[in-house]
Amino acid sequence: MKLRVKTGDTVKILTGKDNGKTGKVVQTFPKLGRVVVEGLNVCKRHLRTKKQGEKGQTIEFSMPISASNVQIVGEDGKARRHKHRNRTKGNERGVTGEKAPAEAKRTVPKGEEKVEEDKKKNV
Repeated sequence: MKLRVKTGDTVKILTGKDNGKTGKVVQTFPKLGRVVVEGLNVCKRHLRTKKQGEKGQTIEFSMPISASNVQIVGEDGKARRHKHRNRTKGNERGVTGEKAPAEAKRTVPKGEEKVEEDKKKNV
C-alpha cells in the first residue's frame, strides 16, 4: 500500500482516543501502512531495574497508528484529502504552499488531443 502521508506532514487524527487532535508525522512504516505522530497515541512501558538498588522507570512514547486514520492538514489549518496535496485552484495554494509547475497545466482540453493527433496523421 502506498502511503500518502510523508514524514514532516501535519496531520489530524480521525479515530480513536486522540480523535480531532493534530500533530507532526515523525516516522512512517509504508509496508505496514502505519505512521507515528508526535505526542499522540502515547503508551507507557515499565522498565525493570538493571542493577540492585535502582528504581524501575516508566517511559512514555508514541505508538504507530494506521495511515488511514489520519488526514493531512494544510497551512490554513483545514484538513484535506491526500490527493489535493499539490493541486491549485486559481490563486489558492495546495497543502505544501507551492504553486503547480507550469508544464503540469494542460494547454489542450482532454477530448481535443485525439482530434489534433488525427489531423496530424491525415496531413
